[in-house]
Amino acid sequence: MRRSSNEFEEFCSRATRAVSIVTGGLASESLADIHTIYRRAVRFIFSILAAVIADARGAAEVPPVTGRPWDLVLSELGDLWRRTHVGLFRPADYSSIHAGDARRALNTLLGVDDNTPLGAVYFETMPASWVGTLYERLLGLKPRRSVGSNIVELRKDSGLRKLSGSFFTPAYLVDYIVAEAVDRLRDREEIRVLDPSMGTGDFLLRALDSLSAAGIDSADAAVNSLFGCDVDPIAVDIARFLVWLETGGRADAREIERHLICADALGGEGFLWYDAFPDAFSLFALRRGFDAVIGNPPYIAAKNARKGNYAALEAQRRRGQSDYYLLFLESVIGNKLVCEGGVLAMVLPDPFLVRANAAEVRRKLLKEWTVEKIVHISGAFPGAQVANVVPICINRRPQDGSISAVRLDRASLRRRFQLDPAGTVSKMGGQISPAFALVQPKAEVLYLVQNEWKEIFARIHGADMSIGAIRPPFVFLKDIGVEAVFRGEEIGKSAIRSSEGDRPILLGGESVHRYSIRYEGRRVQLNRIEKPIHWYSAPKIVLQKSSAKINAALDDVGYIVPQSVYCVKLKPDGLHPLYLLALLNSRFLNDYTFRAFTGYKMVQPQIELEDLRGMPIRMLAFTLDAREREALAAEGRKVFEQECERAEEGFPSLSALVKEWLASNCGDAVHDLLVFLAGHAVKLRSSENADGIRIRLVDNAIDSVVYRLYGVGQ
Repeated sequence: MRRSSNEFEEFCSRATRAVSIVTGGLASESLADIHTIYRRAVRFIFSILAAVIADARGAAEVPPVTGRPWDLVLSELGDLWRRTHVGLFRPADYSSIHAGDARRALNTLLGVDDNTPLGAVYFETMPASWVGTLYERLLGLKPRRSVGSNIVELRKDSGLRKLSGSFFTPAYLVDYIVAEAVDRLRDREEIRVLDPSMGTGDFLLRALDSLSAAGIDSADAAVNSLFGCDVDPIAVDIARFLVWLETGGRADAREIERHLICADALGGEGFLWYDAFPDAFSLFALRRGFDAVIGNPPYIAAKNARKGNYAALEAQRRRGQSDYYLLFLESVIGNKLVCEGGVLAMVLPDPFLVRANAAEVRRKLLKEWTVEKIVHISGAFPGAQVANVVPICINRRPQDGSISAVRLDRASLRRRFQLDPAGTVSKMGGQISPAFALVQPKAEVLYLVQNEWKEIFARIHGADMSIGAIRPPFVFLKDIGVEAVFRGEEIGKSAIRSSEGDRPILLGGESVHRYSIRYEGRRVQLNRIEKPIHWYSAPKIVLQKSSAKINAALDDVGYIVPQSVYCVKLKPDGLHPLYLLALLNSRFLNDYTFRAFTGYKMVQPQIELEDLRGMPIRMLAFTLDAREREALAAEGRKVFEQECERAEEGFPSLSALVKEWLASNCGDAVHDLLVFLAGHAVKLRSSENADGIRIRLVDNAIDSVVYRLYGVGQ
């Protein structure tokens, strides 16, 4: 029976109200931390819910939990635990729950309170995924005591999920990973599947379905093939229950408990994979380790790790920012958890593709494993401030081959993938050589460098196309004669709210636009400035940090800027700032930036300072005297104006003139032409009544010149 989203929302609403009732009752007589009380209430509701579902599906016989004395219900719950050994039925300390609160909560959960009781058929046909998703919802709620009453309000708090790093995986991604990792291996004898951060067991439940579909008895697969670990005891109990339930209650819950464990696999004191799962590493095992390691590890950064939790992350602080998901990968690879020919497939945050702290893991996978496919997807987790990447990695030495990488950055593409994941990857995947990734400075997987961009990268960076190398006439921005390339001051908004102070200061990246600056009238005291004050003197170029593409402007005032703005201060005897400004704002360098740097973080992309310093800048030889330069500059301006009048697409005459100048070693003229055009772009945008058509013409002219400078379209 197909259930609607409205039914699910109503189910979650009932459960939330029930948890609130129990939390309020416990909080009225306890001085314990409200979050501890809340988790006790959550576990109680899940115990009752599990009992009702088990009875409805015939996995266990449970007397009615409503309309009967509370102490009797509590006693029968304990009896159910002793009969089944399912941990979620364990009564724990539920005796402290008042009978009245328990009765109200159960009536609310089961619909008795509003005369719409939910019968056995409802729970028999309820998707098992609802149970895990309900827990996800409750994780995102923060309990708060109401002043002067026993009522506890539950409010949404995405920050709690950020701290835990827990974002439960949508079904279509679970299905895709299991299809890629488990389906291909399920004919193996004694197959073992591990989810090292299993949560409520979504991946393992789908793996159990896959193994059952292959003819393996579900009870046998549940106790012999599924392994998992999680730090959250309630999530672990839910996972154990759902696996047991999937077998119709036939599997031995004690055996399931041996393989689905509650532990901090990375930060736990004395935790060893070999001790935790001896069956997988026994000398008598057919294969040591696991055939498939799958899942969606938490995305906690070291800076967000809570004191006392995630001890492994705390230790990582000394070597720079790290992330919990990386520690999982390092542990899986370093401890050889995946057996020979096995599959590693996880949902990871997309900075994994290029971020420096993931370089070692990427390099190891690219060198020693076969990375078959990469799915880069946005919008899979609506509440998360990150897009995702799903690599499919086989534990065997790479052969001559390529990685198929597919980009799903629109809802329509995501929907297509949901309907036909294998077909979408096959038809849309671009090919990238592992060797191309390995020559990059940090083994970045630059899958957006395709087709003609391979030729462009080879022209700029050499035959290997490593962004860490560069060929004349191109030079890294940091080497073109700069005094400083730096990020602005680490200063809070509160310090720049005043209109009084020694120097003008911009509010942030939002103040910088393409060829223009919006000054908000704020000033700052000199004693708040840490960087050398002369770095901020005019002229300099300022750029937005948090953007997928370059937004740069000329600062001819000498603004102080906060850390959301980058600055490039050129030495006075080199390139003109307007020449560099034209290059940076050009369509070409924006496309380059996207393919080399920012395109691999779909949500909240940003340009790193290292990226800016590594921009390839076209250098020019200055060989002409002043008279020759002026004559050629006048010719260039004339051609520009003529083509503006004709509104000719692409400025072909101007492009041809630049080609002629470059061939004649007249780089000075090209430099001066771009200085003129960039200056014109700045002036046009400074007017309140800017001519939009003229602005587009100037921008297009700049693009035509820059394309010629970088050898595009020749």
